[in-house]
This record gives sequence, C-alpha cells and structure tokens, in this order.
Amino acid sequence: MSDDHTSVAAILPRTGVLTLKGNLRFATEFKTENVTMRNQPSGHLVFYRADGRRILMTDPDGNPLHECE
Repeated sequence: MSDDHTSVAAILPRTGVLTLKGNLRFATEFKTENVTMRNQPSGHLVFYRADGRRILMTDPDGNPLHECE
C-alpha cells in the first residue's frame, strides 16, 4: 500500500491536481472507494475512476504529470 502522502485521499483533493471540467465535477463528489490507484514500477501513480477510465498520472511524490477526462 502507498504511504500517506501518495494515497488517493492525499492527492486528488489537492488544489490544482485536477483541472479539467469533468474531473472537477468528479472530484467534488468523489469517494476514495470509487478511485483505483495503481503504483507503476517507476513509482509513478495512475488513478482510475470506478468505470475504469484513467483520470490522472502523477510522479512518485504525487505531483500531477497529466490528466485525462
């Protein structure tokens, strides 16, 4: 499991992490159990909505690299 600074609850609510309109709507209503986070071998994190759509990739520290809507 990820440590506390790289958890779903620690990353997604940060200001500026999610910026696309659809994701902002999702973020205001999101529950951590509706988001899957996969840790890549490089340490990068990939976040998926409950429907399986990717929404975000971060560096190993949880800083956003790219966002998908």
